[in-house]
Amino acid sequence: FSPNLNYLVINNFNIENNLLESLNQIRVLDISDNTDIILNNYNPNYTNLTFLDTLIINNPYTMAVHMDSNDVNTLKNSNVKIINKKQKDMTQKLLKINEKINFILSLINVNKNSPEIEKLDNIIMFTITKLNYDSDITNKLQNNETINASSFYTDGSLYGALEKDSQICGNYAALVSTLCDRLELKDLTQMSSNHSWNLVYVDGNNYYVDTTLIDNTISNKEDINEMKENEWYLKDPNKKMDFSHSSFNLSDMIKIERIKEFTDSETNKSDISNNEYKISINKHEYFLGAGALIGILSGLGLAQEYKRKKEKSLNNEFIKKM
Repeated sequence: FSPNLNYLVINNFNIENNLLESLNQIRVLDISDNTDIILNNYNPNYTNLTFLDTLIINNPYTMAVHMDSNDVNTLKNSNVKIINKKQKDMTQKLLKINEKINFILSLINVNKNSPEIEKLDNIIMFTITKLNYDSDITNKLQNNETINASSFYTDGSLYGALEKDSQICGNYAALVSTLCDRLELKDLTQMSSNHSWNLVYVDGNNYYVDTTLIDNTISNKEDINEMKENEWYLKDPNKKMDFSHSSFNLSDMIKIERIKEFTDSETNKSDISNNEYKISINKHEYFLGAGALIGILSGLGLAQEYKRKKEKSLNNEFIKKM
């Protein structure tokens, strides 16, 4: 909270909720090094960042997943410049992308007040009926050929969903995440070494939804009943998954809250080592001290790194129509 802090670069949103929005002494905020996943984990309230002079972002099709037209216009009307690292103005680009998103929202017959399951069903149905998995990628996967997916992710993962005639898994997941965000449905994009899908929170429970696999395994895309019977509609994330769904960022399901802050009576300073925390993993809650918490998080980090190395060493036995 230093009053001298006026230029802040964040390359991982591993901070308390609402902290960023409270640092109103900042003039320049650079979040350009953050990926889709990191931005999904901590989605700032951009309308509360009007104290900035400049917001530096990376790919507009990444930012548009989380920044709607109201966010952009609020910053614009407050004279906040939205630029990329090359100093190029991103404001109009973000507004044009949001025009396309708003048009999609007008087609799916739900709103923020609709039942959660109805929101999700309509999002899934729109995604599988309007997107088409790229046949060239399918053929290369089946033949174990090298794949260059960069053309699907120009300026961010949402690009392919909005701008191309065919898509791949990251585009499917990005569109689902975008529509969930606009309709106030909790969602976290999940990633493995070769796939993307969504973790959604509906009616009090977490579920995996893989619109890519639903699209490629359903016989009638217009049949909502067949869609609901698909294996990847509301999949239990606690069950063992196949290789392609071994998530790099399943720790997104972990929520940590400080419930008691300890202050040294002699120095009147906070002593983090004696703080108490509540850690929630899916629906399970645990209460523990700072030492135990650090140990758990360190173990998770090591486990994730081990999993990454193990997966990279395996052959790419990918689901054929991924």
